[in-house]
Amino acid sequence: MLQALKSRGYHLGVISNNASLYNVFRVLEDYGIRGFMEDVTVSSVTGYRKPHPEIFRIALRQMQAKPEMCVYVGDTVSRDIIGPKQVGFAKAVQIRSFLSEQKDVHVAADAAQPDKVIGTLMDLVTWLDQINPELAPAPGA
Repeated sequence: MLQALKSRGYHLGVISNNASLYNVFRVLEDYGIRGFMEDVTVSSVTGYRKPHPEIFRIALRQMQAKPEMCVYVGDTVSRDIIGPKQVGFAKAVQIRSFLSEQKDVHVAADAAQPDKVIGTLMDLVTWLDQINPELAPAPGA
């Protein structure tokens, strides 16, 4: 799935509230996905935790990206949707997980909402192909 995104020209990064940059790298290595990430932004290094807008701005600067050209994917509205929306990301996508409702129990009803809710990361590839058909592979390719 990450290879599918990279082959379409998407640039990938991670923003984490983890207390240790080392732990984030270790998890990415354990899952075999470290090589897909162009940047890893961690709250313990930046001094900001999601959903603070500054951690998203730092990641954008590190990736030399404009927010209006970016899609952010995360599992909670409270940490992964509100911040990117405040910074001006083109899209903010929620992938449902066991944390989604647990962490969002106190989110205000009028809080920013995801542009799309997905069940799996493969759903993300399908949706991105729909909204960016110029990046999708040709039929039969």
